[in-house]
Amino acid sequence: MQLKKIAKGIATVVSAVSMLGATVMGAMAADLANYPAPFVADGNFDALLVVGNSAAAEDIVGAIDIATSLQFETKQPIAVGGAAAVSVTGGKTEEVTLGDALNATAAFGNSLDDDDVAALQESRITIDIGDVDNEYDVHDELRFTNGVSVETGLTYSNQDEDFGSGVFMPLTAGGLSYYYVFDDALETGNYLSDASTTDPVEIEFMGRKLKITSATGTGITARVGQEFFMGVGDAVTVNGKEVTLLNVGTGGNIVVDVDGVVETVSNKEDVNGIEIDIDDFFYEDNKEDRSATLIIGTEATKTYQDSDEYIGQDEDDPDWVWVLSGINTSAPILGVEFDQYIDDPDDNPVTVGGCYEFPEGFAKVCLDSLTENDYKKFTIDTTTDELYAADGSTTLQTSAKVLTIEAAGGEDNGFAAGAGAADDTDLVALYEESSGNIGVYWEDSSNGNKLTQGAIVNASSGTLATIDFQDTALAIGLQGWASGSGNLTLGSELSIYIETSSSDFIYLGHSDGDTVTASDVVYTGGAVNKDISGWEEDTLTSAGLVVFDYDGSASNDKFEFEVNGDTADFKANVVVYGAGAAVASSAGGSIDAPVKINVGAAKLDSEISDVTAQNLIVVGGPCINTAAQRLMGSSSPLCGEASGLSANTATVKLFEQSNGNVAMLVAGWTASDTRRATRVVADYDKYSLSGDEVVVTGTSLSDISVSAPSE
Repeated sequence: MQLKKIAKGIATVVSAVSMLGATVMGAMAADLANYPAPFVADGNFDALLVVGNSAAAEDIVGAIDIATSLQFETKQPIAVGGAAAVSVTGGKTEEVTLGDALNATAAFGNSLDDDDVAALQESRITIDIGDVDNEYDVHDELRFTNGVSVETGLTYSNQDEDFGSGVFMPLTAGGLSYYYVFDDALETGNYLSDASTTDPVEIEFMGRKLKITSATGTGITARVGQEFFMGVGDAVTVNGKEVTLLNVGTGGNIVVDVDGVVETVSNKEDVNGIEIDIDDFFYEDNKEDRSATLIIGTEATKTYQDSDEYIGQDEDDPDWVWVLSGINTSAPILGVEFDQYIDDPDDNPVTVGGCYEFPEGFAKVCLDSLTENDYKKFTIDTTTDELYAADGSTTLQTSAKVLTIEAAGGEDNGFAAGAGAADDTDLVALYEESSGNIGVYWEDSSNGNKLTQGAIVNASSGTLATIDFQDTALAIGLQGWASGSGNLTLGSELSIYIETSSSDFIYLGHSDGDTVTASDVVYTGGAVNKDISGWEEDTLTSAGLVVFDYDGSASNDKFEFEVNGDTADFKANVVVYGAGAAVASSAGGSIDAPVKINVGAAKLDSEISDVTAQNLIVVGGPCINTAAQRLMGSSSPLCGEASGLSANTATVKLFEQSNGNVAMLVAGWTASDTRRATRVVADYDKYSLSGDEVVVTGTSLSDISVSAPSE
């Protein structure tokens, strides 16, 4: 069914336009069938939109229609992992509902240990201090709080449109942590605070050997550098510098070369910015048999207090800090926790495919992928059309203003049959038959694509239609309908205000054509309803509905959104793993993210000095737009018949320049004719556009005909 009726009469544009255009055109290769190319290239807007300095309001409104349509086309795919399922060997994975914290899931809970993540240890250590010698069971834990969760810009407590339409994982201080846990109580005399340089306590802490040489209740002194057993001539790289053991002396002195700086070390010294501590040595007469165990790092030994920066972290602004308490007791607490707030769009929280890493890559917490990545677009709009009885033979209304909900794709599978409909369809239209009673009409492809009546549903009691896409069944209903106004609902998450008058659906929102109106679109899926009418960015609901920038389309009385293949089970695959783990995902996917058309892309004709210098979309005829004049080869206004146009006609014409740039002229005999042509360009997918020129005729915005120009 064509919602814009094609008129049979075809008016022609006289040859003046074609002849004058030939003065600046070479061989024509540009084709309207390829629109929006070349004005949108690789997902970016690559043109200027030009109106005359004295343009009529209708020219300006038409240019806005074109810009709004092109903004939807300026988008680029962003990888989203694409896994319907994820498997991990040596780690843990969970499908997390959007808006949930990791510690609220069954798989992660408050902590993971070696049963979950293979890189975590469960072992037994010996503490031998003085006369006290005993063994103790220990294990590693990764811990989670509600400070790490999976969110969208709508589900997060800090709701913000700048998060866009993606899924992200905010992280606040204390959200992630690592703990070295003593399963047994330490004996008196074996407390960590009893350690000394002669009787140290050695533990494997977050993947590195830590030798504690003294401690207090809330602090430790430990050898924190990396431990290396090296023979003479061996070299290792630490913090980007090569350290070579050159020799070992009889008394335990060693000679080292650190990136070209050679020094003798007798105990612990800083050599060329690297601290070297001798833990042990082995001397033989043969030089090649000599060796030493060295602790090497930017700091080989250091004292840390609770909340100090962890090893290798920025002292003034660390990401990770120590958690140290009860060190002088039988149950010491040793841990490391995250100490930043990544909860704002400017902080760039982890998105799909990204990970938070523990220090030195000990473990990772990753937002691997989404469970669903297939989407179908839907558009809610108002239009005027004929309405028929169920059999299609009886006309019920000849010019009814209806609310349409249309699925993209033209596959007749956007809506499940229901509400009196016999077959699936891609378009549903709503009409208020009587106060509070909504007629549901279905586009019937088997009956000439007529809008045929399915059922009449009371606005307060029934589902009008059900969006059907893969495993998604999303109910469309009405809420709070009274006196010709109320809210159209999409499932339980979105509410769009609708206004009617004398049975006609006249516009979306609280006023006709407003760009921002309070409570036009409300997110109802959270604990508190959120008015997103003025949001200028696309956003995402907890069920994975993509809501396109309403603020940019409200003036056209449109609401655009996408549904994924399974809104009831739309989740994020989160994976936690350490060294040696293997993560496998199914085939990758992507979603289209919008690319903003830059401010300044709209120009007045007086601001265009050369019509060939860039791609142009010129709105308005050569009588009031000097850019149009120059495209048509004239240095003065071309009005009336000199424009090459005739009453009730307009042209959409491409001019290809010798440098490869292309201009498109959208111009009519009157401003109303021009606006009709801009509607054709804005709704280009509803018309059969081809060649370098089409003629648009009609007498109103609902009476539009498109044809090829006469020879």
